[in-house]
Amino acid sequence: MSNLVVNAMSQTAKPTAIIVGSGPGGLASALLLAHSGVNVTVIEKEPQVGGRTKLIHKDGFTFDRGPTFFHYPEVIEEIFQAIGRDAHKELGLMPLDPMYRLVFGAGGHIDATSKLDEMTERIRELAGDKNANGFKKYVKQNRRKLEVSKQCLQTPWTSPLNVMTKRAMRVATVLKPWASVAGDLGKHFDDERIRLAMSFQTKYLGMSPFHAPSLFTILAFLEYEHGIFHAKGGLGSITARMGEIAEEMGVTIRCNTPVKSLIYEGKDVVGVRIDGEEIRADKVVVNADFAHAMTTLVPDEKRKKWSNKKLEKKGYSCSTFMLYLGVDKMYDLPHHQIYASSSYEKNLHDITNHLCSVFLFLLRYPRCRRNRKSRRSRLSPLRTCRFRSPEWTLEVLRMPLNFLPLLPCTSESRLLFRLENLSSRVG
Repeated sequence: MSNLVVNAMSQTAKPTAIIVGSGPGGLASALLLAHSGVNVTVIEKEPQVGGRTKLIHKDGFTFDRGPTFFHYPEVIEEIFQAIGRDAHKELGLMPLDPMYRLVFGAGGHIDATSKLDEMTERIRELAGDKNANGFKKYVKQNRRKLEVSKQCLQTPWTSPLNVMTKRAMRVATVLKPWASVAGDLGKHFDDERIRLAMSFQTKYLGMSPFHAPSLFTILAFLEYEHGIFHAKGGLGSITARMGEIAEEMGVTIRCNTPVKSLIYEGKDVVGVRIDGEEIRADKVVVNADFAHAMTTLVPDEKRKKWSNKKLEKKGYSCSTFMLYLGVDKMYDLPHHQIYASSSYEKNLHDITNHLCSVFLFLLRYPRCRRNRKSRRSRLSPLRTCRFRSPEWTLEVLRMPLNFLPLLPCTSESRLLFRLENLSSRVG
C-alpha cells in the first residue's frame, strides 16, 4: 500500500492538534483545545471512545469497565465551565449517600457519608469518642493539606533546585513527604477499622498506605469534603458523552485506528503513523500509559532518559482482578459495599512484597429466565474455597502469579474469561 501523507485539517489556517487515545484525559484535552480554536483529530485504536472507562456489554448486561463512582468532581466542573457547559447537567452526575458501606472483618460496619456531622457520630458509635474527635482533626488538617497541595501542584517546578526554596520548605511542613499515610493516620485514630476507612483509597493508586506518602490522606478527605457521584447509565456514559460533545464542537474522532508510531523531525514530534497513512499536525498529545507509549510509539534512540533498559527496571503499581457478575434478581444493597479482611494489613504486606498468589474466581450458572437483571462487580481476595447454591457454583482457584498470562481471554476484555475452558482446571 502506498504511503499517503495527510496534513490534519490543512485546509484552514487554524492550528492543528492530534490526540492519541480517547480516555478521559484525551477527551478533556480535545474539548479544551477545540474550544480554544484548534482543529483537533483524536486517534483511537478501540471501536469506541473511553479508554479504561468504557462500558462492557455481555449477554444483555452492561458493566463499567473502569471506576464505578466519580471522585472529586471539581476537576470536570472546571473543564466544562471552560467550554461553557454544566458538567452535572451534561453528564447526569448523581450524588451518592451513603457513598459506600464498609464491612470490617474485625467486626462492625460503617456507612460513609459526606455529611461530616453524621459521619463523626457514626465513627463515635463504632469506635468511641477518641476516634470521633480524631476525625474532626483529620478533616481540618486535610482541608489545609489540600489547599497547600493544589498551590504546589499547579505551580511550575522548573529545576531540581526548586526543592530548596522557601516555598518548598513551607509546603513540606504541611505535606510531610517523609511520612506515610498509615503513619499520619495513626496520630488521629487508634482503631484500625477507622484507619482502614481513611486509607483504603490509596489502592486507587495501586499503593499500600504503609508506603504511600502522607499527601495521599487527602484521597479519603476528598470523598468526605466533596462527596462521591455516579452517572446515569454508568461512568462509561461520561466519556461517551464527552466524545459526543467533542464531535459537536468539530473534533474529528477516528476509532479502530491504532497508531503505529510517532513521526519525528529532529527532536520534535510532528505527527503519527497509522496503517498506510501519515497524519501531521502542529502539536501531538499522547493520552496513553507512559511505559507502553514510550516502548511502542517512540524509538529507543529518541529516549535516552527512558530507554527500554531503564523502563524494564522500573516497578509497576498493583493491579486488580475484577469479577463481573450478571444475575437474575435485584439485591437491596448500598451502591458500593466493600468488604475488608480481618487480616487486611497482612494482606497488604503480602501483596506489596509479592508473597501472595492470584485468586481466580470461576462462576458457573445454568441458563435461566432473566426477568429482572442485575449487575454486580466484585473485587475481593478470598481463601481457596467453593460456594454452591441450586442456581450457581462459585469456585475459587489459587494459582501462581506467573500462570495468569496463560489464561484464555475473550476479545472484549482481559477481565472476561472464557469460564467453560477454565472450569476443568478446578480440582
